[in-house]
Amino acid sequence: MPTNTSRSAWFIRLGLGILILSILLWWQGKSILGTFSAVPWWTILAAVVSYWILQLICAWKWQLLINAALREENSPSPPLTLVACARYYLAGMFWNLWMPSSIGGDAVRAYLAGKKCGRLSLAASAVLADRLSGLVALLVIGTISVVIERLNGVSQEGSALLQSQHLLWIAAFLLCVGTGIWFGMRMWSTRLVASEKKLLSTLARKMESLHRNISLYRQPGVRYILLISFVLSLLFQIGVIALNIGLAFAVQLPLNLLVYWWLIPALALASLIPVGIGGLGVREAAAVAMVGTLTVAAGGNTSNLIAWSLLWQATLWLAGLPGAWSTRIK
Repeated sequence: MPTNTSRSAWFIRLGLGILILSILLWWQGKSILGTFSAVPWWTILAAVVSYWILQLICAWKWQLLINAALREENSPSPPLTLVACARYYLAGMFWNLWMPSSIGGDAVRAYLAGKKCGRLSLAASAVLADRLSGLVALLVIGTISVVIERLNGVSQEGSALLQSQHLLWIAAFLLCVGTGIWFGMRMWSTRLVASEKKLLSTLARKMESLHRNISLYRQPGVRYILLISFVLSLLFQIGVIALNIGLAFAVQLPLNLLVYWWLIPALALASLIPVGIGGLGVREAAAVAMVGTLTVAAGGNTSNLIAWSLLWQATLWLAGLPGAWSTRIK
């Protein structure tokens, strides 16, 4: 059960997200509603269906990771089917709507898959490998786009590009720090597994089990799965950017196409900031801060930019709602 502190933190984050969004709507509300009303209903439907297809790619990637670990461990559990993985992924999408980041949805996925195969730590390790491959793919796309933009020369895009570049460097730095902490915790768990304190010993055993399952992906017979996982992550991220570009056309956002290739990875990273729920309000504020001036200079206005971001949020919410049903499936 969540503690009073965690519930309070959740409501504070929800309130902050609503506050940010309310300020933006108060500022440009009438124009945003006008832009939304001009978007055909089938555009949102097509976006939702497209996002489901992209999530199916992610479910396939996760299936490959978890089944490879099961095979390497010679587990008696049957391999997970693509249908099961897609169902668990859908449940994770739903819970991501209500959490300050994607960690909540990942925990749900790990629990459901662990319950199915009888190995929670193995399922959690597959979720971690899945997320890491996605983050690396996002950083690769964003970094390459920044480099290309720099080589082409920048004018009015310079400030926005610099902000995006900073976000990418921060994410890369945090990834390196996280890797260091991971190996440090591995040494810590090995030493404390025999601790006389029950809580420390239990936590150490769980961490040791997670490390052991992660190490399965270093085995020669499984390494190629990591490469396939990275390629599928690239396909997913490219698909997300293409989908966002389509939504930008729907709201007549006049940004150069190359801008989206570094802007969307930067906004995805900004959405991970634990303010608001499911990135609500944070992505919109980040979009205005990063390319609001650039949008106006290109002949558009900030209402188009906010409407574009909200249209993407609406796509995520509508696509994730069926996951409430998936969570209930045994």
